[in-house]
Amino acid sequence: MDNIDHVIHKIVKDIEILAPLIMWNIWCIRNKLVFGNIHPDKHSTVPTIFFQLHLAYKSFGTDSLVTHISTPRMVSLQHGDEDTIILNVDGSALNNPGKAGYGGLIRKHDGSFFRGFFGSVGISNILHAEIQVLFTGIKLCLEAGYIKLICFSDSLYVV
Repeated sequence: MDNIDHVIHKIVKDIEILAPLIMWNIWCIRNKLVFGNIHPDKHSTVPTIFFQLHLAYKSFGTDSLVTHISTPRMVSLQHGDEDTIILNVDGSALNNPGKAGYGGLIRKHDGSFFRGFFGSVGISNILHAEIQVLFTGIKLCLEAGYIKLICFSDSLYVV
C-alpha cells in the first residue's frame, strides 16, 4: 500500500506536468479517431502517459518537475470587459487536399473556460478548415449572446 501512496503523492505533486500530458493524449486519441478512424487501445493510454511523465523527469534530471516549472512567469491575456468573449481557433488538414478538421476554444473575459468545439470538414484543404472553424466559433459566440469578440487564429489568409 505504501507504494500506491507514493505514486499518488508524486502524481499530485507534479500535476502541473501531468495535466498537459493527459490533455495532449486525449487530443491525439481524438485525432486518430477523427482522421484515421483508428480506435486506440484504452488499456495502453495510461501507461503511455506515465511513460511520457517518466521521460519528462529524465529530461530534467530530477525526481520532480515542480522545481523547474513552478517559477512564476509573466504572461498576458488580451481581454475586454465582462461582455467580451475570447475565441481561439485552428484548422488542420492531412495533405492538401486531405482529411480536414478544426477545433476551437471559447473563454470568458477573465480567461476561464466557456466552451470547446471541434469538427470535420471531410476531404478538403487547410483554408477551408480554417474558415470553417472561424465561422463555427463566431456562430457559437453569437448564439451564446456575445457580440464583443476577440479572436486568435494562426491563419494569415483567414485573418
